[in-house]
Amino acid sequence: MTSGRLLLRKATSADLPAVRRLLSSAKLPLEGLDDHRERLWVWDLDGDVVGAIAYEAYGDKGLLRSLIVDPEQRGTGLGAALLHAGLGEMRKAGLRHAYGLTTTIPDWLARLGWTEVAKASLPTELHQSMELRGACPDTARAFRVRLG
Repeated sequence: MTSGRLLLRKATSADLPAVRRLLSSAKLPLEGLDDHRERLWVWDLDGDVVGAIAYEAYGDKGLLRSLIVDPEQRGTGLGAALLHAGLGEMRKAGLRHAYGLTTTIPDWLARLGWTEVAKASLPTELHQSMELRGACPDTARAFRVRLG
């Protein structure tokens, strides 16, 4: 995987600049991130944020957002481990379905068992999200996975 001490932990306000830098460098949306900070986790490698994941909760549905791994750490399994941890947190919160929008990782999500769905079929509750109100580009594809 990677050398050093790796820790998955809840993000603090001190982590937000590093998370924003990672998201910005990958051209991922920042809008609404602060509104969901209580559901933001980071991979901490020896004190440096090398990955992040967050989700938004709407009833028993969750919208995955801000899944990012530092480019130097990609291909090490951190992304899949981060996604697995995020989905675990969603299950603990009682969510039954997870949804995600992406322009960058559709094949990866499909390999991990996510099903592509039409954006028009997304539950109406999710349309409260900044991601569905324009933060994500129109070319983003929608995916869904059952949580339990």
